[in-house]
Amino acid sequence: MPMNDDYGPNLGKALQAVHQMHVDVAKLMLMLDKELGRKSILVRITDQAKFSVNRDIWMPEGMHRIYAVPQIPGRVEGITTVFLDLHGEPVTEPLLLVGQAQFDCPIAEDLKSTLMENENVWCLWTGYLRWQEEHEYGNVVRIDAPPTDDETDKKLRWVQVIAVPLYSISSVRDVMKLLQQARTPASKAKAAMPV
Repeated sequence: MPMNDDYGPNLGKALQAVHQMHVDVAKLMLMLDKELGRKSILVRITDQAKFSVNRDIWMPEGMHRIYAVPQIPGRVEGITTVFLDLHGEPVTEPLLLVGQAQFDCPIAEDLKSTLMENENVWCLWTGYLRWQEEHEYGNVVRIDAPPTDDETDKKLRWVQVIAVPLYSISSVRDVMKLLQQARTPASKAKAAMPV
């Protein structure tokens, strides 16, 4: 661990900034509920952050909120924040992912259990950060689920997502604009990388 007179105070400022980021993201997600006029069917924070000294991480990597899309069986939309990614390529800054995903799930009551199976709950994160090599900002991309991803249920068909730096968002209106873009069919689907 580097040691100098500025290290401790600088780390304290960084921790305060991380705390404020978590507070701001929670407010944004609750404002999105109000703006959409519906409650999310699933809210999750990465579960690596357990209350145990034996864990290698105490801070969540990210969180998300997932909503069922009325009148379209198996369709969800939502937002995912990526604070850091410990199991993939490092992200250079916190990200906001906004998008939709389609599952083979004709009965609405089964959608929540489908999302909980095999990491489907992280569909926007997985699609954007794992199933493609290009991680561009500001453009809607549709990615088909790979045929051989052991961590994802075979019910997931595709993900359509737009990624932006988290700190480019100044209001819930910004998120709604991104969601509107994500609802528009992308010009072409990308094939996912082989897993």
